[in-house]
Amino acid sequence: MRIKSLMITKLTAIHSQLLSEDEYDISEYEGKPSAKLGYFIDCIYEFRQQGNTIAQSIELASQKAEYWAGKLTKNRIRKAIKEGLDYYLRKVNEEFTVPGKEVFVLPKAQLESCKRAIRSLKNEPKLKQLFADNMFISKQFLNEFAFFVDIDVTLSTGDKITIPFKGKADNIIIDPETKTIYLNDIKTTSKPVECFMGGLYEGAWYDGSWEKLHYFRQFAIYLMMLQMYVEQELELTDYNYKCNVFVVETTGNNKARTYPVNNSFIQYGAKEFKELICRVAFHEIYGYDKEIESIDY
Repeated sequence: MRIKSLMITKLTAIHSQLLSEDEYDISEYEGKPSAKLGYFIDCIYEFRQQGNTIAQSIELASQKAEYWAGKLTKNRIRKAIKEGLDYYLRKVNEEFTVPGKEVFVLPKAQLESCKRAIRSLKNEPKLKQLFADNMFISKQFLNEFAFFVDIDVTLSTGDKITIPFKGKADNIIIDPETKTIYLNDIKTTSKPVECFMGGLYEGAWYDGSWEKLHYFRQFAIYLMMLQMYVEQELELTDYNYKCNVFVVETTGNNKARTYPVNNSFIQYGAKEFKELICRVAFHEIYGYDKEIESIDY
């Protein structure tokens, strides 16, 4: 479970450096311990900042980081101090503090992989083209843009309910020159980028993350919310919409690739979302202990 959290930190760093470079930074420091030990040191610092004693902080950090929780011997503490003291002292001395920015500090292997991934994304031809500004009319870029909407659902029984819904789009580009609005999302994969949509690759079949994780459903609802925002808040009409998913590998050479999301995927995702939101509405109205026997979507 903790390894997943560490990987999320790396993925967040990739997103942040690409989309919000003014707000985030990645430290060049290469001495942070890897895996759970690095997170254990982070947690010790966190609990010390809250006023706990060193002994209390070590015990609390062991539990939170799942670092030898309940089995933390003196030898293991000595090992942690030996490998993590330099990193801890640098945190205490605020060497990773940059005014107005959140700084990511990654273990050396993750740092190198993160840099390769960011370079790959920035050099991906389609992404470079989209992020380049026009010569005459500037594009508008909305990064990590949050949507908040109320979805009115009417079931076949006639019962109605309003369900609050929120989402955050990685990137939106409004291009007044071509009258096109782009909805873009960044995804990472541990498999080759060629396998993201699923299919055969080098003689082996891969289940693509695109369908396995139902990313088309995410695009469908985000596109619906984006269209509502553009028409109601920005009062822009007669614009075309295009969707892209930028995929980068978290392993190997960290290759990147762009996949356009066609309308058939959007329609299928909208159908899935409609079924899902109707199921939520049913249980919100009748209770989550009730089984759905028949309901029209």
